[in-house]
Amino acid sequence: MHSIFSYTPPVTKIVNITLLPPLPDHRYVTACTDETVNGLKGIIAKRLKGAGKNSLALIHNGYELVENMKLSEIFKEDEVYISVKSINPKGNYIKAPEPESSSISISSQ
Repeated sequence: MHSIFSYTPPVTKIVNITLLPPLPDHRYVTACTDETVNGLKGIIAKRLKGAGKNSLALIHNGYELVENMKLSEIFKEDEVYISVKSINPKGNYIKAPEPESSSISISSQ
């Protein structure tokens, strides 16, 4: 008979995430490790007023993070760095607008 108490769930931690490049006014976010990448995109999108979470690509250690992965599977440290790229629906990267300018420039390679 197996003891119900032999399973130890992963410890939920708070991760401090530094966003690169530093976005205007929003350099850091914190997230819970039981959150998914999709949830993290939601947190970042709320900070970047006007950006939809589906238009964000999050890059960590050279890899784009997959929507439904749990943060505990990705982040082993308490302090992590993520590159945030904004992509338009056609898949072109959009340069983040400069703080003093209200227009968005689209660069297509």
